[in-house]
Amino acid sequence: MRKNYASIVLCTYNRAHLLKRSLVCYEKQTVKNFEVIILDDNSVDETEDIVSKYMNKLDIKYLKLTDKNPGEWRDAGAIINRGIKMTEGAYIYITHPEVMICFDCIEKMNNYLRGRHNIYLNSRTYYLTVKKQEKLDTVDWESDFYNIRKIEDFYEEDPLYKEHDLTFLNKECTTKFTETAEVWLSWVFGGMTGKTWKEFGGLNEYKTWGAVDVDFMDRRLALGIPTISPFDVFVLHQNHDRPFGKFKPTRKSLKDIRDAVREKYNKKINFLKDWKYDD
Repeated sequence: MRKNYASIVLCTYNRAHLLKRSLVCYEKQTVKNFEVIILDDNSVDETEDIVSKYMNKLDIKYLKLTDKNPGEWRDAGAIINRGIKMTEGAYIYITHPEVMICFDCIEKMNNYLRGRHNIYLNSRTYYLTVKKQEKLDTVDWESDFYNIRKIEDFYEEDPLYKEHDLTFLNKECTTKFTETAEVWLSWVFGGMTGKTWKEFGGLNEYKTWGAVDVDFMDRRLALGIPTISPFDVFVLHQNHDRPFGKFKPTRKSLKDIRDAVREKYNKKINFLKDWKYDD
């Protein structure tokens, strides 16, 4: 374990068009003492080429996985424990390829976590709808992350979820909720100290979209691990509801989540048991 060092773990599959903006945000961080671990779930788009361009700019560990059927999609929760086991940092954050983080995100998150075990630190998340995603590059977010707030109609509360059984989530995806809620529970960009991850045992390995998020929230609550969401750490969740090249949107269903959680809930395995973490 490297003190005062952070590890970011993200899993990706055919999301090169989103990952390229996220890597810009990592390059622009106000601190440089961190690594980015990218688990590529056998993408067939330009992911590997885009990552290679940042190998000399960032401390990147890139692993391409091949242990699944060609074209199969599985949630990041199914593989992210492998990335956690590869980390060297005292602070370990998990995220997604579409998540763009504010340029002082890692510095602030590390400061909040320093000396604090048994808490989960979570950023606040702005979600882009399809319309807002199309306008993202009309603002100069590369010079100032918070220029994203200048996107046309950024504060208009268009519903994010169209699926009939998920519309209840739309309230929690509004900019108003993001900026004012007491706490942000959903996993988008967040983490714990390595010691806490070791004790927690990693994420339950669901392949179904959304199931690991529900399970992760419930287990933190059950174990008494509070979630803290600072009011000065924001990230942007890019929209991925439309096909792009090799990328196909993920199927989203509340029924699928419930069925998956019902099958595995309380069947917790310590996925990090063999992780030789030295604190």
